Amino acid sequence: MNRIAELRKSIGLTQKELAKKLEISPVTLSRYETGDRIPNFDILKKMSEIFNDVPVEFIMKDTDNDKIIEVLDKIQDMTDDLTESIYKTYINAFTKLNDSGKKELFKYSNYLASQEQYKANKTLNAYFGGKKIEVKDPDIKIIRDKDTK
Repeated sequence: MNRIAELRKSIGLTQKELAKKLEISPVTLSRYETGDRIPNFDILKKMSEIFNDVPVEFIMKDTDNDKIIEVLDKIQDMTDDLTESIYKTYINAFTKLNDSGKKELFKYSNYLASQEQYKANKTLNAYFGGKKIEVKDPDIKIIRDKDTK
């Protein structure tokens, strides 16, 4: 039995109850518990909260590191594709503006960047099976154990 099942049982939830809280199917939760699938980071964050702020590293302790790295690689690919798409959309919109519109956009962008509620999170750290994961908006890097010594 892996940590997800242990934690679920420790707070007295059935698979069906936890799946409902996570907004996933009981079959998906069962696959997480048997190790056939690895939850994405959003699901892990929800689990952490449901399990009384248990660290993600603790939840994933018994998970195969290769599977985790594979999931993180997929997240990186999706992030790259999304980032490229967003930049292309902004550049396309920018090129349609006249000089006055470009100046206004620049001023507004600087204003937003100066407001605390609009600033990007600088770094989010997570630890998976001895690997430190730094999530920097929008980059994800895997730092191997040997790099942290």
